[in-house]
Amino acid sequence: MPPEEREICRRLREFRLKTELSQVQFAILAGINPRAYAGFEYGRNQLNYHAASKIFGRFEVLNPVWLADGSGDMVEARFFKFPTPDQLKAGKRSLFSNVFARSVRKDFLNARVMRLHGEWFPVRLFRFDASASGRLYNNLVLSDAISEWLVELPASQVKRFLTDLYFRGAQIFARYPRELDSRLVDDLKKQMFEIKTRQRFSSENEIGEDLELTNTTISDKSDGVKSKWFKLKKKIQAATADAGAKSKLANFLRVDLTQLSKWLTDSDSAREPGADYTLRMLSWVNDPKRQKLNARRQL
Repeated sequence: MPPEEREICRRLREFRLKTELSQVQFAILAGINPRAYAGFEYGRNQLNYHAASKIFGRFEVLNPVWLADGSGDMVEARFFKFPTPDQLKAGKRSLFSNVFARSVRKDFLNARVMRLHGEWFPVRLFRFDASASGRLYNNLVLSDAISEWLVELPASQVKRFLTDLYFRGAQIFARYPRELDSRLVDDLKKQMFEIKTRQRFSSENEIGEDLELTNTTISDKSDGVKSKWFKLKKKIQAATADAGAKSKLANFLRVDLTQLSKWLTDSDSAREPGADYTLRMLSWVNDPKRQKLNARRQL
């Protein structure tokens, strides 16, 4: 393997270690075969563009310039979406370094730099909070992951996948001890039910007044719907104006900061979030604890 390609693999491993994810976890999140990914880190295989594009799609703060030649910072995000291998007509053996230098680097450097807030490392998929709200948050994270998997499956495989997932989950659950205090379990169930009911009614009422839920381009809408989305978006923009607030909302939604910024941009080509994300954004905006904390900061 050429020295420059070996250095790319070394830097990839350096980034992966910073995430504090194992090789298997990192590969699975990126949608890469774990054995194939291990081959990159161990220097058995050179990093190809197919694998690299998946890594950048999942870990958008990884600076491709740094990965390619070591210049700049490891972490840098831009308003840029990596073109797919098909769009660039890159074969499965096409090296990341070659494709990036030839077809991607210039456009990436011309894209606007994104200001990053909050902590990005280590990567945490779930909030380790045993409270009722913490458990519900983690439930949403897992639900979103399942939703993302489902949309990529052919219709004929959905039922089989869900059945397999349920029984494997039940097997894993069976290996864990149970809470012995039945009163604590009942209290948690009650609290979680109350939180879900409160969030659902508050969000649905506001959406009924302010917004028709769609996922189409704003420029395709009537003026009436535009004004409703504009009103809601302005409210969310105001709530995320403080430093770090947008990152907190992105973490709450479990979406990349780039995606959230695309929803909140004032560009004519902006797209609205789907119904589920809109409900959760409204839930975050209307959260009494968050509003009380902001009020204290303003005193």
